[in-house]
Parts: sequence; C-alpha cells; structure tokens
Amino acid sequence: MKFTSILFGLALLLSNVHVTKLYAAEVSDKADGGSLKINPNYHSVTTQREVPSFFQAIGTSLFDNNQPIYLDKRSVKRVSNNSYVYTTVIGIDKRKSETDYIVHCDDISNVRLLRSRSYNANEKVSNIELVDKLVSADFQGVGDSDRYHANQIICSQQEIAYPPR
Repeated sequence: MKFTSILFGLALLLSNVHVTKLYAAEVSDKADGGSLKINPNYHSVTTQREVPSFFQAIGTSLFDNNQPIYLDKRSVKRVSNNSYVYTTVIGIDKRKSETDYIVHCDDISNVRLLRSRSYNANEKVSNIELVDKLVSADFQGVGDSDRYHANQIICSQQEIAYPPR
C-alpha cells in the first residue's frame, strides 16, 4: 500500500492538478487473493482544481504542510547570457510565499536566493526577507531538490528565447 501511495504522490507532483483536500480510505486484501475490499466506514473524497498552465510543480514544502512548490514560468527572465531569474510559489488558492532566485546555467547545483515574500491570511505580503546568498540546489538535498528541478527546467529550455529583463 505504501508503494501505491508513493506512486499517487509522484503522479500528483507531475500532474497539473492541485489537490485541496484528501480524506483517507482503508483498502485491504481479501482472503481470496485477488480482489480488494473497501471499508464502508471510510470515505475517499478528493477536491481538485486545475493548476494554471504557467505553474509547474517542482517539489513540496517542508515548512507549509507539504504543499506543492511551483515554478512560475511567467517569471523566468534572462539577466545575462547564461543566467536567469525566476520565482517559486507555494499556495495557489491562498498564496503562502514566493521566493526569487537567479540560476547560472553553467552550475545548476547552486542558486542565488534573492528574496522571499510571505503572505498573511488576507493574501497580503506580511514579510519580505532580503537574503542575497548562494544556496545549494542538490537533487538529493533535503529541502533543495525543488530548486534543482526548477534549474533543470529553466536551463534545459535555454533554446527558448526568454526575453531579457
């Protein structure tokens, strides 16, 4: 069952669907060996909405209840020959945060974190943190694989003419 959950999570990450609520369902194997039995005392309900096409899922947040992190493809701008600035977003229906980065496509294992904006319950900016430091974007790093995925997407599409900033 864990393997099925992992596959479901991976499918959500790669899909364009944002899950807003997910309720547990209990499924067990029957004794006859082949069929499944769903416990009627549990309910499985999923409310979904289409993720805008300019958002691409790149990971999940360690700090915001494992909410998806999205690359805002509209934000990608070339700042030099091989460098791009971009924004990641947590929260589609209710914005939680946005973070701005610069990637140098010669070295996608690091990224410059420029600033982060947090939003309050009214979706107004509640805090702006100016960081401006080099941070890891390692595929296997805890909390930084989302940056790696964003860098991969942006730098693999260099042939697309991102407009200069």
